[in-house]
Amino acid sequence: MMDRTATPSMSHFGNLGLSPDESQAPEVTNADVEGLPSPSQGGADGGRGISGLGGSCGGSLGGLGGGHGESGLVREESCSNLFLHEPDVQKVDSESCEFEQRYSLVGQGPLGEGTFGLVWRCTPKALAAPLRGPAERAAKIVRKARLQPRDMRYLLGDDGEIATHLTMKHPNIVELFEYFDEPQSVTLVLEFCRGGDLFDAIIQASKTTGRGFLENAAAVATSHVLSALAYVHGQSVVHRDVKCENVLLAQMGVPADCNTFKLCDFGFAAHDRGEGFSDRLGSPDTVAPEVVAGTRYSFPADLWSTGTLVYMMLSATPPFYAPTDHDVLRKVRTGNYSLCGTLWDSVSAPPKHVITSLMTVDAKLRPTAGEALSKAWLKDVPQLQPP
Repeated sequence: MMDRTATPSMSHFGNLGLSPDESQAPEVTNADVEGLPSPSQGGADGGRGISGLGGSCGGSLGGLGGGHGESGLVREESCSNLFLHEPDVQKVDSESCEFEQRYSLVGQGPLGEGTFGLVWRCTPKALAAPLRGPAERAAKIVRKARLQPRDMRYLLGDDGEIATHLTMKHPNIVELFEYFDEPQSVTLVLEFCRGGDLFDAIIQASKTTGRGFLENAAAVATSHVLSALAYVHGQSVVHRDVKCENVLLAQMGVPADCNTFKLCDFGFAAHDRGEGFSDRLGSPDTVAPEVVAGTRYSFPADLWSTGTLVYMMLSATPPFYAPTDHDVLRKVRTGNYSLCGTLWDSVSAPPKHVITSLMTVDAKLRPTAGEALSKAWLKDVPQLQPP
């Protein structure tokens, strides 16, 4: 069953009722609901706050809104208070707003909503300078008035979202072309992916297949995500928010097995300079056990999350069922998922092997992204090469 019920997004989570030996995280606060660390969390690697740019709203599958009472996928829409209504671009001084001089917003409303911003389609104005790449793009608009100083550092700092994303040049990563640091807002101009996000693609596929993607389509999507992660990890960056809403399809109306899948949203991404991370952020269905446990984590956490995507693509169900988030996270921590039953009997061994290797509780035993790409199910999928 596919449940489209929306619940507030809480990408950064604290103590969700786990016993003292299971969690040392602080109590969840309103700041956590917005995707930011509470004051008690602090730390140099505290939760990044700028996230969400998918063709649909950002959020998580079966996330922190209340667990899984049923087996269907549940999208959590991001609950952003950044905009109380549409951005009133006419009120901004046009002389000081370069984005408004160069681009026009397109459509009656935004494409989607992230934790701290809305995403609109945009096109260059006639008098604007020639653009590199496609003319139709996506504009992620972040209102400065709603950001705290630390949020500005996470967005615009030397190791922030924009600086990190600008370095990512790969055919399976949504490109950040440029950004505009204006008096009232920061606007990121991104590659526009017409095909929507992986969440919606799974739902559409399930209407035909009764379960999710066919194996060949899932192999293409998995290969593309792993290729993106191999590149990202090669830059010493951990994405930390790999989920269906953060994987976009480049083309609309093109079958999944012929499409191009692109990783997006570097709002939680961070450079690992050899020490890993300890802040607990992510979405319950895709977060790695070591993140839930509060131990230090790094690149393997992204591989676990990719394994959950493969599970969801092939089954149209999340890997962990429980009535509450506390119970979901308890199952995540012990790796309590199943590949048994009628649905999984129809799935061949190679994709199931990829799932079990990626969703290994011991992070040290998981393959790297490059190693996963060499597995039998994926090794023959054509790879797109970076420029």
